[in-house]
Amino acid sequence: GPPSNFAQVVDDPGPPNAPTGLSAETGEAAGSGNIKLSWTKSTFNVMDDLRSYHIERKLSSEDEFAWSEIAETSKIYDTYTDQGLAEESYDYRVLAEDLSGQFSGYSNVASGTPWIYIPTVSPPENLTWSSTQSSRINLNWDAPSDGSAWRFQLYVQGQEFTDPTVIFSSLNDTETSYTHTVGTPEIDYDYWVTSLDTGLNESEPSNVSTAQAIAAPPIDILDFTTDKTTHYANGGDDAAANLHVETNTPPDSVTWDDGGVGTFTGSGVDVSWKPKAGASVQLVDIKATVYLGGSEVTSDPLTMYLTNETIKTYHIDRADNVSQLPIGDPPGSGYLTDLDLSTLQYLEPLSQGGSIGMGSGMLREFTEGKAFMLDFWELWCPPCLAEFPELDNFAEFYEPYGYLQVSLSNDSRAQYNLDAIKAWFEGNGIDYIYQFFGHSNSYAESMGYDYYVPYNLLIDRDGNVRRTGGQAFGWDGLIAELTGGPSMP
Repeated sequence: GPPSNFAQVVDDPGPPNAPTGLSAETGEAAGSGNIKLSWTKSTFNVMDDLRSYHIERKLSSEDEFAWSEIAETSKIYDTYTDQGLAEESYDYRVLAEDLSGQFSGYSNVASGTPWIYIPTVSPPENLTWSSTQSSRINLNWDAPSDGSAWRFQLYVQGQEFTDPTVIFSSLNDTETSYTHTVGTPEIDYDYWVTSLDTGLNESEPSNVSTAQAIAAPPIDILDFTTDKTTHYANGGDDAAANLHVETNTPPDSVTWDDGGVGTFTGSGVDVSWKPKAGASVQLVDIKATVYLGGSEVTSDPLTMYLTNETIKTYHIDRADNVSQLPIGDPPGSGYLTDLDLSTLQYLEPLSQGGSIGMGSGMLREFTEGKAFMLDFWELWCPPCLAEFPELDNFAEFYEPYGYLQVSLSNDSRAQYNLDAIKAWFEGNGIDYIYQFFGHSNSYAESMGYDYYVPYNLLIDRDGNVRRTGGQAFGWDGLIAELTGGPSMP
């Protein structure tokens, strides 16, 4: 007779085996409010038939009917971190699923209570705001009185910032103000500040300050500039600072204010300024106020740095203590001679990674707007090596205030042993100095170098040399003047 129907036999290995060894990790390693789960994968006889793992959770205080699934993970994973938990005890279990929808039995139950970080750094205090220019909100706050803050983070929410957004991170605990330019004036924005400690742990927020920027007045300040920021305190250098305030429309008049420290020459939107004779070392904030009709707008301040050091235009030759070597470009100007850093070998500060390669750009561009020390040294010179720890201290302490430590060496042995020099720096904790190798003798001579090392030049934010000499021990006082930073402890 005819054959019967066909029957297909399928080898079904059955459901996967249950995962084993489920554990629940808590503490700082898992993170605040987190529990990290780990398990041994299901030992299914055909691994490719596994689909996923299902994680279930309940409070330890709840009964067996409270289990609910919180996540499904790919078969390739054997860990899962449950985040954002309260400080309670939780139970977990895991089961596997294969491609045909068969489930394994449950793993063992693992329990854990998440570690909750409690900030030890105090929040900032007294966050306030003002608005004196179109679309700009000036924010000020106080550091916590217990001194626990290292840095601050400023948050905003509102309008274009639908979620809390960090708009400013300070470099240190002395930066307690920020001006925010908003997209929409006369609309509420909410601001708050938090403190960070040296471990980058964040405090609770400060008070929330709800602010509105003023709308554009008939006249507004677009820019406020100077071509000189550093001056000899007692009457100034030969060159005055030329100040310019740019507005959206010509003002009726302009007034200038420096607290009475200096003398303004000229009027209107362009004036020059010098400190008066007898002025002391200090920071001077200069503001311009522009007027049109019944409206007036005051600029943000431009800071001038007053120092007891005049611009050094010549260096005394060590050999006869009489000859004077001209400094700068043009010779005898005291203004930094530029240098093509792309022709020099470069050792990056170890604090930034310590890579070895070729420099890039020009020295004036590299140091623009910063005070810095230019240190000539050679590998064979014990006094050069002896002052590196002091120079590194300068660099680390004053870097947040706009300071760089730049070292130049033309020692051929140094150029071909940068790995060894890097190892020496690592062994001696020299972490913050920018090192360049292979400059020409003519460049060194243009800066008043008379072939002895160490030879140091301290240069202000405008590129003018303010001090020259051998070892720079004790130069931190002048660095503080040129950067506006505090005295080193």
